[in-house]
Amino acid sequence: MDEQLLKYFCCVFYALLLSTSPAMIPTHAKLQMKHAMKNFLESADYETIRDHEKKNGYTWTTVTHFVKLVYIPKQSSQWSICTPKEVIAENNELEDLCIETGVFILQNVLLSNDTREILKAESLVDYIVCMPWHLSPDTKAHVRACALRQFLSSKMQLQPPTLVNLAKAKLAEGAPLSSTDQKKQ
Repeated sequence: MDEQLLKYFCCVFYALLLSTSPAMIPTHAKLQMKHAMKNFLESADYETIRDHEKKNGYTWTTVTHFVKLVYIPKQSSQWSICTPKEVIAENNELEDLCIETGVFILQNVLLSNDTREILKAESLVDYIVCMPWHLSPDTKAHVRACALRQFLSSKMQLQPPTLVNLAKAKLAEGAPLSSTDQKKQ
């Protein structure tokens, strides 16, 4: 397996793990994950990753988890007054990396027509349209999200999101994103 593709899959795993159970991960492991994700995102190109996946026959069957990465809840409101500022800053940086990784993954997987059809079938297109509005404009994730929305608008007919989905996108942090997710819970 190509080293770049292996690093990509590690980043996908790290982001999903960090977004679901960060408190259970030892600090030293979080630092290693942060370092690996940061290095990967600084040097990786999603089109190259897609080419490697295509060459090796990798396909995705869902994009729900990747969209959820972009809408993960911010933990900053859950800290007590006694929590050291360094811990809060470290966790905020990890959250930002998970979000950027989520957008990177979506940039990669949505290059495929099949995955774009999955996006439509899972009723997640509106979340992609809303994504740049959800992200802080001074982040790399925001720039990536704008590029992704622009790319998708060239490949499929994007409609303005419904008011319901606009509200869901704003409130989606930690909530189920699709009816299939709701049935699973």
